[in-house]
Amino acid sequence: MRLARLKVENFRCFGPDGVTLSFDELTALIGANGSGKTALLAALQKMFSPVDTERLVKKSDFHCSKQSDELQSSTRLLIETVFEFGDLQNSNIAHESIPALFEHLVVQEVNGALILRVRLVAEWNDDGSADGDIDQHLYYVTCAESEEIQDEDLRPVRGSLRSIIQFLYVPAIRNPTSQLRNISGTLLYRMMRCVRIADQTRDEIAEASQAITETFRKDAGIDTVCSCIKNEWSQYLYTKRFSNVDFKCAFDDIERQLDQIDICFSPAEDGRVCSSHEIGDGLRSLLHITLANAVLDVYTKLRHAKTNEEDAVWTDVHPPTLTIVAVEEPENHIAPQLLGKTVENLLLMARKEGAQVVVASHSASIIKRIEPKNIRHFWIDPVTHTGSVSILDLPSSESPEEMYKFIANAITAYPELYFAKLVVLCEGASEQVILPRVLSTIGGHSIDAAEIAVVPLGGRHVNHFWRLLQSLKIPFITLLDLDNGRDGGCFGRIKYAIDQLLQYGKDQSSLLRKPDGTVLSAVTAEELQKSAADESTALEYWLKRLEDNGVFYSAPLDVDFLMLEAMPSAYKSILDANEGPVDARKGGRVKIRELEGKRKKITKKRIITAVKATLKSDKASGDGYTDEQKALMIWYEYFFLGRGKPSVHVAALSNVRDEDLVVCKEGVLRRLSERAASMLCK
Repeated sequence: MRLARLKVENFRCFGPDGVTLSFDELTALIGANGSGKTALLAALQKMFSPVDTERLVKKSDFHCSKQSDELQSSTRLLIETVFEFGDLQNSNIAHESIPALFEHLVVQEVNGALILRVRLVAEWNDDGSADGDIDQHLYYVTCAESEEIQDEDLRPVRGSLRSIIQFLYVPAIRNPTSQLRNISGTLLYRMMRCVRIADQTRDEIAEASQAITETFRKDAGIDTVCSCIKNEWSQYLYTKRFSNVDFKCAFDDIERQLDQIDICFSPAEDGRVCSSHEIGDGLRSLLHITLANAVLDVYTKLRHAKTNEEDAVWTDVHPPTLTIVAVEEPENHIAPQLLGKTVENLLLMARKEGAQVVVASHSASIIKRIEPKNIRHFWIDPVTHTGSVSILDLPSSESPEEMYKFIANAITAYPELYFAKLVVLCEGASEQVILPRVLSTIGGHSIDAAEIAVVPLGGRHVNHFWRLLQSLKIPFITLLDLDNGRDGGCFGRIKYAIDQLLQYGKDQSSLLRKPDGTVLSAVTAEELQKSAADESTALEYWLKRLEDNGVFYSAPLDVDFLMLEAMPSAYKSILDANEGPVDARKGGRVKIRELEGKRKKITKKRIITAVKATLKSDKASGDGYTDEQKALMIWYEYFFLGRGKPSVHVAALSNVRDEDLVVCKEGVLRRLSERAASMLCK
């Protein structure tokens, strides 16, 4: 038995259209603050919490529309859960709940699996009071999800359901001390009610309690205080009832003793024993998760224990068939080196008998350790201001190679993109250094303040990133290398981008419109090149068309060449006198910088060598580049093929003031930054 789906309508941030969320063994909820993660956990709590007060629907639980901050005179919310029973032949746990739920089970379709539908309906009515009147009911729904519900399909739920399905909530604010009291609903209570305390243990505790009380009572000071209380008390009594007053420093009732239980830790810094409320926030967080895990361990032991023997250590209480453990922000106060272990324990928890885990997190370190198919992304619709949920658009299971590329390049590498307002996709590490500086210079805010994620592609798998971000409804723009003169570059790069844009729904007649107004018949590099009067005009036209669709190109080569061409002196200034490329001449090797300073020509052979190295081909001629650009490739080869690209950019940009950053004044980086600013304002 497992929770398969949850449907929520008109509950907190979720509007009348509602959302439906599917669940796995372990399901991760991610998204910005206020996007609905806690609201979804609260919806489960309203249905299956063992504490009565936590199941009560309040006025604040009803959704208010964008147009009104007040509820209408009558407002209705709905929360529905669907449970599936899977393989009944191999599941003893599922068998345990079948008799109690049999008359409420539904066959979803012909030869389909059994399901259990449970629906909470609450209605708020304005009765003139501050909180209004709330009428709530919990029903079994005895028809398939595809059928329209009739009145006879709704059957009231009895309390026995919560002994079969339990919701165990570990909130973001951890207070393990409150969970260490043996009161209804707490983690400790769930474990202690499974324990059968032996009669001998009860007798020994009662004797010890009586001995402590007698020893305490013998103290002269205590006796004096007790006498004073007796004398004053006797003045108000007119019957013998309650006339005796005495101190009792311990309870002889073991259940009342358990109310005072605490977990202690030793040794502390000073060698003493510390109680749970004295440890730090990080350890408290770990303790709370530990207690939740221990509850499942106890249920597993109880499920396989013999409870009908005299010396049994467990009661005959039946553990719940399904325990849904919800852990909110497991990363809270936990050291980074423990996050991996925390996720590992949550995964192990999800694999235990009768357990299902839901994790809500803001941590990229947590998310990258969870299977992408188990992630649900929450976001607020900018038009309706209601909560929405997206599931990752993964490649089909029939294409394992594509699945690997998608996961390796689009998810596990940079999970922080999940939490961004805007993602700028780029080629590699150089852009990660350059773009934050450019974006902050033009926009006036750091990328952290603007919540922009600069994510390198690490290859040409941009299609996988686009698929991911489109499925998550996260805005994005892309900066690619044009690679003019390199294998597959220039119009080959443009063709690739157009193919991917068409694949993801861009209008073909609009995207493929040529300068003369006709539509391109075939998307090939040759057809793109011949679409205008000359090659340069065609290139300029298609680059503009792609920029209109959010795809920008560092031209003519890549962002490294673009920066070097825009600010050559800034890059050359980071070198010592003995550094720099050289040219082999008849008189020996001469530094290129000296030749440039004396305005002497560089040998043709040296330029050809640099062009071939830069364009990564022995046949490269550098057609499409000016003579000045070809000569600059000597410096490109020295800086970006012989040294580390990011370190060169860091050193060069550290010596440049924002007002002197040439690339911010015009060009593709300027246009990209302006597009980013406009997208953030939407």
